[in-house]
This record gives sequence, C-alpha cells and structure tokens, in this order.
Amino acid sequence: MWAHAETASRIGTAVARRLADGEVIALAGPVAQRWSVLHTPGHAPGHICLYDEQSATLVVGDMVASVGTILIAPGDGDMRVYLEQLARLAGLEARLALPAHGEPVDAPTALFQRYIAHRLRREEKVRAAVARHGPSGALVDELLPVAYGDVPVATWPIARLSLQSHLAKLEEDGRVRADVRSAGGPRYIASA
Repeated sequence: MWAHAETASRIGTAVARRLADGEVIALAGPVAQRWSVLHTPGHAPGHICLYDEQSATLVVGDMVASVGTILIAPGDGDMRVYLEQLARLAGLEARLALPAHGEPVDAPTALFQRYIAHRLRREEKVRAAVARHGPSGALVDELLPVAYGDVPVATWPIARLSLQSHLAKLEEDGRVRADVRSAGGPRYIASA
C-alpha cells in the first residue's frame, strides 16, 4: 500500500511508500505515464489525487463524486482546506476526472466550480440561519432544519456533520462565534 504520511499514521496497515505532494510516480508500459501526486486534504487529512498532465486526467478519489456531494465531517474534514483544494484542482483544467464514487467526469473543471459554488451557497444559508436566531444564538439542531431544509430529512444526520464543518469555517472567518457555556452544546451567534 502507498499512502500520504497523514493516512499512514492513522491506519493499522503497513505502508510500503509514503507519497508526498509534488512527487511523480512513473509507470512504464506500452504507454508511459507520469502521475503527479497532489496532497489534497479537506475531506481527509491524508487525501491525495493523482494527475497525468499528458492525458490531462485526474484520479480524484473522494474529492468529488459524479453524482451527489462529498461529506466534509468535523474532525478529519476541514471545509476551508477542502474548498482551497477544489480550486487547486479546477486550476489544472483537466479533461477527465476519475472519482471513487460514480462515473468518470468529462468536464471536471466545471464540476469543481459547481462544488465550490454549492458549498459557498450552503455556507451563506448557514450564516443566515445563525443570524436569524439573533443574539441568543442557536444550537446545531436548531440550525439544521433552516440551513438544510431543502434536503430530505433522512439525510439530516449526514447534513448535521456538514453543518458543523460549515460552522467551524464560519467561526474561523469570524462570521459566527460559539458560546460553549450553554447547556446542550455550543450556541452559535452571528458576529457583528
């Protein structure tokens, strides 16, 4: 198994080779290939993508899916870093992306840009939901039906995790603050 050092430190399997950002994996054969390793954290700290510049092909793993979205869970995930890495991938202007979930993507730059736009729209919905609750703030479970009211209730347990990641980013941005003294978990309050 080959993996980024972040992944190697988290799994209980021996890693034969630790991959680093910028490293090149050269493959011999009828068609020689050179895959550049791109460390793309955000979904997970040790996530990597592989890029073959000659064919403009990206192996994107869990960065995107051809259908649906990817969970950015609190703890391992980081919404800010994820968005930065999506922009990095969009900048490559690849012709083909191979996700871990779904079919190959023929227009990956457009998909990366849609993912970024979707996340930023959701972030604005989260910020507006926090602001709507005023100075008393709101618990995550009070924000969920407002910020994710457009998704099926059956997906709310996953949406709750995404909501927490958006709140962490908004807190880092200084757009919300968490009052951790409240019972039942932090209350999120819009910053001035």
